[in-house]
Amino acid sequence: MPSPCQRLLMLTLALEDSLRRESWNEADSILVQRARVLDRLSPEDLSEADGPLLERCREAEGRILAFLEESKAAVTGSLRSRLQGRRAAAAYTASGGGAVSLDRAG
Repeated sequence: MPSPCQRLLMLTLALEDSLRRESWNEADSILVQRARVLDRLSPEDLSEADGPLLERCREAEGRILAFLEESKAAVTGSLRSRLQGRRAAAAYTASGGGAVSLDRAG
């Protein structure tokens, strides 16, 4: 049976993988399991051997946070682009668009 730190590392790496695959239901389940492990983990339970495992968890968490920030920026950019497109289309339609140009050209 894996130690709490080993389990935490396994779940953290699994979370990273599921997020990169955009498997949101799986990521949600892993987050719940990971929270349970973290809730049960106390400093008294840790040994020197757990240090490298916790460091690997921190590294994976850093990658997860960077990935989520990149994803957030991409979604924000996409939404911003769509909004600008809608505004342009609305402005074009409100001004009469191509129909006015064709009427004038006759």
